[in-house]
Amino acid sequence: MSDNWIKMRTSLKLHPKVNEIAALLEKPADGSAGFDVSIGGQCSALLTRNVTRCVTVTSLLLVWSAANEHTSGGVLRNVDLRYLNVLAGFDYFGGAE
Repeated sequence: MSDNWIKMRTSLKLHPKVNEIAALLEKPADGSAGFDVSIGGQCSALLTRNVTRCVTVTSLLLVWSAANEHTSGGVLRNVDLRYLNVLAGFDYFGGAE
């Protein structure tokens, strides 16, 4: 078993900052479509926010994991917002600040 692990709060999905990032992912500042979770043309605001919060937490864990593995001191060097999108696996993630 690997010793590489990251401690995560069990209530992270409910943190106000996660909610803020989720809202920004749903409606990016550049006016683009953002995150769409409609099913068969039907979309619920509650479903959208819950799904987007889960995507946000997963994306944060992916970025933190990369920082944990590839840095000393947790600073990602030579990384721009577009690369944060790559690490998170989600367009607009880097710009959701």
